Amino acid sequence: VQALRDFRAGASRPPAVIAGNGVVTMRIVAAVTTLGWRLGPDIGLIGIDDTPWAPYVGPGISAVAQPTDALGNLAARCLIERIDGLAVPARAIRLPGALMARGSTRLAP
Repeated sequence: VQALRDFRAGASRPPAVIAGNGVVTMRIVAAVTTLGWRLGPDIGLIGIDDTPWAPYVGPGISAVAQPTDALGNLAARCLIERIDGLAVPARAIRLPGALMARGSTRLAP
């Protein structure tokens, strides 16, 4: 709560926070509620991981939806390849995410 209060006190306009996962997103929402602020107009919030409850909290929490099923399948496939003896350098594999824009990142009109 105090960290958000300090963060907002030094801002000339409503600041925004990026939460690293669903648990952190939930804790930020709790702190915002304790402070009596509104998501969007008073402080912006975007989460990493589009949790099932994100659309239903306040005006909806904006989030980056990750393809978690595809990510898990790909990780398992890479592990099995290594177990089977594939000896290649580390690879960078990118999977597309999607921005789910909701009210927590919208300023009041």
